[in-house]
Amino acid sequence: MVQCLSVCSRLEELSVDRNLLESAAAVEGLVHLKWLSLQSNRLTELPSLHKLNQLSYFNFSDNSISSLANLKVAP
Repeated sequence: MVQCLSVCSRLEELSVDRNLLESAAAVEGLVHLKWLSLQSNRLTELPSLHKLNQLSYFNFSDNSISSLANLKVAP
């Protein structure tokens, strides 16, 4: 994924659908994200979402994700 996302630390919405991404690790530090869509890529695992406390919407459909191990639901 585009590594320059680290300079977008205040980003609240991100859609990178249909980009043939194989990793979404770059979103892990975007702690202000409220809306995230990674639909129709080549992801095989979820990025770690435990720091994204403000995230209220995410779409990882149409990928090859086989485990939800990195999905932590906030209380």
